[in-house]
Amino acid sequence: MKFVKVIGLSAAALMMLSGLSSASVVKVEGANSKVGSHFIASVTTSALLKTGGGTTIVTCTGGNVGGKLTDAGSSTTTVKASIQEMTWSGCSTTVHTLAKGTGELHYTSGNNATITSSGAEITVQFLGVSCIFKTSSTSIGTFTGGKPATFDVNGTIPQSGGGFLCPSSGIASGAYTLTTPSGTLHAATS
Repeated sequence: MKFVKVIGLSAAALMMLSGLSSASVVKVEGANSKVGSHFIASVTTSALLKTGGGTTIVTCTGGNVGGKLTDAGSSTTTVKASIQEMTWSGCSTTVHTLAKGTGELHYTSGNNATITSSGAEITVQFLGVSCIFKTSSTSIGTFTGGKPATFDVNGTIPQSGGGFLCPSSGIASGAYTLTTPSGTLHAATS
């Protein structure tokens, strides 16, 4: 089994959106890496949701994801966070966050990790109807360590309600940068 260390100011930043099972176990080290540590990440490029056929459902030019660390990780648990803020701005259509969910980090290689999401739920207006998309152990992107740390969203989120005009899933993309706290944060094997 691989062990992972997250070194930096706030390992919670890795949990921006969350629950894929993995053989890797995560451990947190460094300042502000204790249970209860807070983080905020901001959209740095447009956040998009498209259909599988490439039709844009919504584009947002801004927004934040924030939360707090709920599990600092150990030799038997992964780092987890509860998402307490999920906002959208500059959107091409109406978007509402219905549930913020939880996040989890899974080490991949070098300074990188996969971020998974469970329980995050949004509703988006598409073709005149409200389409609901919800994560459930959904791989939503990759974390890249650095100062600041970033994560790139690239995942397929299943539709969970809304009717026959709604696509069966939405393909999410975009980029976020950790804004609070500032400092170096990265994933590494121990």
